[in-house]
Amino acid sequence: MKESGEILNSCDILIIFTCTRSTLHITLENVSSLPIDFVHLAFEDSTVEPAQRMLVESELSVFDTYETEYSLINEPVFSWSKDEVQTIESRQTLDLSISCLGKAGWYVFKDLVVYCRLLTSIKH
Repeated sequence: MKESGEILNSCDILIIFTCTRSTLHITLENVSSLPIDFVHLAFEDSTVEPAQRMLVESELSVFDTYETEYSLINEPVFSWSKDEVQTIESRQTLDLSISCLGKAGWYVFKDLVVYCRLLTSIKH
């Protein structure tokens, strides 16, 4: 059984073929005594840097430039609905679904979860 505040590491493998979609499910747990009312997920995958470098360093045609920029902006490997997150009450969990799009050249990703308690009213 997991102790409160313990971080579990996993070595799960996700295999997705190019141009196919899959869903990754994660559970966030609020182990604090305060509710969390802001959650932001950010992902960086191995296809972004080469595409950005190609836009800067290469002499791409107008069509290839458009396609590359469109893919970077509108077709990320990972995406999620910000509407899923409202609050995570103290000592509660929240299940999130993350959509994964297979892209050629994708082999690794970094994720970042940012969360906090926003000050919605300040008393003077």
